[in-house]
Amino acid sequence: MKHYIAKISLVLLAILLTVPTFAQDVLYQGTVVDSQDEPLIGATVRVPDTKIVTITDIDGNFSIRVPKGKSVEISYIGYLPVTVTNFNETKIVLKEDSESLDEVVVVGYGTQKKAHLTGAISTVPMDDIKDLADGNLASSLSGLVNGLSVVGGDSRPGDPASVYVRGVRSLGDVGSTVQQPLFVIDGVVYNNDVKVGNITTNPGADAFNNLDPNDVESITVLKDASAAVYGSRAANGVILVTTKKGKLGEPVISYSGTFGFTDAVSNPKMLNAYDYGRLYNAIAAADPTNTTLNRLNDLFQADELQAMRRLNYDLLDDYWKTGFTMKHNVGISGATEKANYYASIGYYDQDGNLGKLEYNRWNYRAGVDLTLKKWVKASVQISGDYGDKNNPLVKVGGTNAEKQYNLLLTHPRYIPEYVNGHPMAVYGPTNTRVNADQDYSFSVLQNSGDYSKNKTSNLQI
Repeated sequence: MKHYIAKISLVLLAILLTVPTFAQDVLYQGTVVDSQDEPLIGATVRVPDTKIVTITDIDGNFSIRVPKGKSVEISYIGYLPVTVTNFNETKIVLKEDSESLDEVVVVGYGTQKKAHLTGAISTVPMDDIKDLADGNLASSLSGLVNGLSVVGGDSRPGDPASVYVRGVRSLGDVGSTVQQPLFVIDGVVYNNDVKVGNITTNPGADAFNNLDPNDVESITVLKDASAAVYGSRAANGVILVTTKKGKLGEPVISYSGTFGFTDAVSNPKMLNAYDYGRLYNAIAAADPTNTTLNRLNDLFQADELQAMRRLNYDLLDDYWKTGFTMKHNVGISGATEKANYYASIGYYDQDGNLGKLEYNRWNYRAGVDLTLKKWVKASVQISGDYGDKNNPLVKVGGTNAEKQYNLLLTHPRYIPEYVNGHPMAVYGPTNTRVNADQDYSFSVLQNSGDYSKNKTSNLQI
C-alpha cells in the first residue's frame, strides 16, 4: 500500500511541475508608439523562446503575462525591435529602421514582408544600379528583374529606353500598339499614353527614365493580380517608385560622382580593298550568259587590283571615338521630431561615338514633411528635370539615323573620302548611281551646321 501511495505522489508532483506557476508570472502592460508619439497598431509583443505572443490594439496598448526570468521583445515592420527587461517601463518607443527596405516590399496597397508575398512582385537592388553611368533609369534595370524586358536606350545619347512586363506584348495586345506598364512615383499615378496630334508620349516613362538613381529609395515591379488595385490601367503591370526622405538625426550632406565611357567591344571585319575587288569581279562575271557585261569598264582591271593592294580607307575607324559620360549628385537630408526634409540636384552628361552627338540633363528634387499636430501633417515635394540633346541631321534618306554606321562600315576601302578637297561619291567601277546611299558623305553632313536640338523640361509639384 505504501508503495502505491509513493508512486501516486511522484505522479502528482510531476503534474504539478508541468503546470505554469502563474504566481511567479508578471503581468506586463504598456503602450507602443513611434518617434512621433503616434500609437503603433498591430505591433508584435512576444516572449522569446516561448509561444506567448500578443499584438497591440488600435491605441497601441498591450497586455502580456511574462514568466519569471524572461524578457519581452517588441517589433514592427519598418522599425528596429526593442527588448524590455524592466517591466516598470510602460511606454515603448520604436525607432525607424533605415535598412528596413531590405525586408519590406512596397506593394499597391502599402508594404508587406517578402516572406509573406504570394504574388509576382520583384524588387530592384538599388545598390546595383546607382553607380552605373546610364543616361536613363530604365536602361539600368536590364537583366535585374525576372520578366522585365528593357528595349533601346543604349544606341545614341539621350535616347530613352522602354520597359515591358512579361515580354513586349501584353494580353489582348496582338496587332495593336505595345504599351508600357503603369508608372507610380511617390503615389502619383502617371497616364500610360498621351496622344497630342499624331505624336504619342508616355509621361510616366519619361518621368521614370529621367529619375536620378541616387534619389530613389526603392523600385517594385507588380506583374500579376497584385497590380489590380490600379484597375484596367495596370493590365500591363505596374512599376512603383519611392524616392528618398530624410532620416532622423543631424543634417547629412552627400555627394556621388560617376565617370564612364562607351565603346564598341568589336566591329565587324570587312574585306580589304584588294580582296573586295577580286570578289566583286567573281560575282559580276559569274554568269557566262550575261551578254551585257562590259569586261573592260564593268570589272576591276589587273592594274587597278594591283593598286588596290596599297589602299585601305577605313572611314569607320577614322570617325569612331570613345564616348565619355559623367554623373554627379549632391544632396542634403535630415529629420527632427517635427520635420523631415530632403533635397538634391544632379547632372548627367554623355557624348556619342560618331559625330557631334551631345546630351546633358539636370535633375532636381526637394521635399519636406511637417507634423503640425498629432493629427495634422503637411508635405510638399518639388521635382523635375531639364534636358538638352544635340544631333546633327545626318539621316540617310531622311528616316534612319543609325544607317550612318552601316554606310561607314561598308564604305569601299579603295575609295577615298576626299580628292583635292572634293567629297567623293561611292559609284564603283561602273561609275553609275544606283541609290542615294552612294552620295552619302559623313564629313559633309557633320560639318554642314544643320542640327536638330531638343530641349525637354518637366516639373512636378
